Amino acid sequence: MNISQTQEFSQFQIKHQLQQRIRVIAPSLFRDKERATILQILLLKRAAIEEVKCVWQINSLTIYFDYEQLPKENLLILLETVLANFANKPQASISKFSIQHHREGPKQDIVFGIGGMSCASCALFLEIVLARNINTQHVSINYISEIANVSGYLTKDEIFKIVQDNGYQAYSIDTLAERKLLLEYGHNHLLSTKKRLLMTALLDVPIMLAGLLFKNSMRLHILQALLSFPVVFLGGGAEIFKKSWNQVK
Repeated sequence: MNISQTQEFSQFQIKHQLQQRIRVIAPSLFRDKERATILQILLLKRAAIEEVKCVWQINSLTIYFDYEQLPKENLLILLETVLANFANKPQASISKFSIQHHREGPKQDIVFGIGGMSCASCALFLEIVLARNINTQHVSINYISEIANVSGYLTKDEIFKIVQDNGYQAYSIDTLAERKLLLEYGHNHLLSTKKRLLMTALLDVPIMLAGLLFKNSMRLHILQALLSFPVVFLGGGAEIFKKSWNQVK
């Protein structure tokens, strides 16, 4: 008999479970969309968790996972731990983008492109940031297509500034020429990613060999550190550090 059948969990109730999927009800979400989105980001940091679907209106959470990398018992313990810490956080959110008064005038539906997202969590994060503004009514960002849709009373320039202040790029796609530029950006970004992947792969080989064959050599430990620097900071890490710095300023 597995842990999900014998153990009571204080932070959620299991409603349905299969070998690679589980659905729970988590009262600590408080039917709050932002809390649900943050929880999605936290869970998706685990490589074995493939997809997380939240229906925040009913505190429902469905998790798709690789049971070989992350057994269900371990997933449930992880979920209990995350939700326990999550429940202690205050519901009120403070945002430097908050505006004190609602805008008046016609509602706008703005569709644009976003560059610089490295994972699905980037899209979820930007959704949170944009949705916190009281003059936005709906925000949807597709990480795969890099297309965003924002409905509300903010101007395009204001939306673009919010995106750019958080370390990402915003592109207008109103005309055919602008859409072509977005496609070119995506192509160039893919080429750049391939180059970084190749560079880090080439540098990883001597790092691993040095670690396996010469464990007690101080000189080779120093060499490992020197080779690790470009892997961490030039192989994609620089963008993450830059975004983090922009977000805490």
